[in-house]
Amino acid sequence: MPLGSTTYYFASLEELGREALALLGNRAEADLREIAGELAVFVDGAATHAVLHDAPLTREFLTDVVAKLLCGAATVGER
Repeated sequence: MPLGSTTYYFASLEELGREALALLGNRAEADLREIAGELAVFVDGAATHAVLHDAPLTREFLTDVVAKLLCGAATVGER
């Protein structure tokens, strides 16, 4: 869309910029919510893994197991 035609939809370029940033912010927030929901499943899996393998339930352990799950590297018996 030519820059001059933006005034057909927006009162000013500043309004266009505000609306564009708001749209991008809303999309990013929605994407982060979706990712957070998926990560929660991995954290639950890592906590279960720790309990089953009598491993310490520390932030470092959870981070390591979640990273392996996300990369597809975790296998039975692997920590």
